[in-house]
Amino acid sequence: MNTSLRTLTMGLSLLCASAFSHANLVHNGNFDHYNPDTNSYGEGWNLIPSHDGSVFSFEREHATFGALHNVDDTIQQWINTVPGSLYSISFGLEATNGFGAGTQNHFIALFGDAPLYAETNVVHGLKMFSFVAQATSDRTLLTFSGGNAPGYDQLSLVNVNPVPEPETWALLGMGMIGLIARGKYKNRQPRLSV
Repeated sequence: MNTSLRTLTMGLSLLCASAFSHANLVHNGNFDHYNPDTNSYGEGWNLIPSHDGSVFSFEREHATFGALHNVDDTIQQWINTVPGSLYSISFGLEATNGFGAGTQNHFIALFGDAPLYAETNVVHGLKMFSFVAQATSDRTLLTFSGGNAPGYDQLSLVNVNPVPEPETWALLGMGMIGLIARGKYKNRQPRLSV
C-alpha cells in the first residue's frame, strides 16, 4: 500500500473513532456501584424519598423505586453541561402495576425543567427510551420520579451524551478534504529518479 493511501486510511480511522467516541456524563448510570450491606447507590445519585411509604432498592443492573399512596420517590443527578448545547438522554424503564388490578403508577423524567417522558397507569416490561434536549445552564439536573400503589419502577442504563454540533462535522469534513487534496497534490509532483 502506498504512503498516501496508508495516510488516508489512518486519517479516516482516527476521524471515525473521534466522531463516535464520547463519555457518558452520568456517574454510575448502570447502578453497578451498589453496596448491598448499606443499600447505597454509589457516586452521583441523590435520593429524595417520599414522606410516606418510600421504597428504594439498588441492584447491580438497575434502581428500583416506588412510593406508596401516589406520592413520588425521586432519584436525581447533577450533570455538567454547556448552555445551548444538545444532549442525548437514554434510559431503560420497567413499570409494574403492583400486586393486583386497579393499582396506580406514574413516572416522569426531567432534564432540567424540560419534561422528557411521563406516563400514568402504564404497565410494560423493560423498554428503552431516548430523547434529545437542550441544556440551559452549566449544570443540569437529571430527575426521575415515580410513585406506585404498590408497584415499583425499575430504572436502568441511564446515559447522557453531548450531541455533536454541525460545526464539528463541518470541520471534520474540511479536514478530510484537506487530506485528500494533499494526497492528490503529492501524487502530481514529478519524481526524480537517481
